[in-house]
Amino acid sequence: MMIAEFNSATGKRTSRTGPPSFAEGQPFRNRRNPALNTSIRLPVTAANRARLQALRKAEFHVWNQSPPTGANAALRAEVARAVQAGQREFRWTAGVAATAAVAVALGVLASIRFVEQHADFVAFVKQLLGPA
Repeated sequence: MMIAEFNSATGKRTSRTGPPSFAEGQPFRNRRNPALNTSIRLPVTAANRARLQALRKAEFHVWNQSPPTGANAALRAEVARAVQAGQREFRWTAGVAATAAVAVALGVLASIRFVEQHADFVAFVKQLLGPA
């Protein structure tokens, strides 16, 4: 594949062959948060499995013991607000569903009662109208 690049020093375009730079085995660079570029990746092997487990435990301990300040507090507050909103929405939905269920049950009972008494109603109307 031919890739044309512009050399700002000479003002000319240069061509080279090969894949784009991001596919050349270079790690992805996060331009917005350069601190994310400093992660260390160790493959899990039988020799370093215990070391990685100890590092993970230490990392979780530090995370759980961190004071609720800064971004950590903002994240925890946002999660708490989302949980409260979810609970409020669930209660509202459950209340509407219960009200609808009661209305359907009352409608079914009224229909059953109407069918049971329909014969009596027809007999009463025939009595009022007299013999035909």
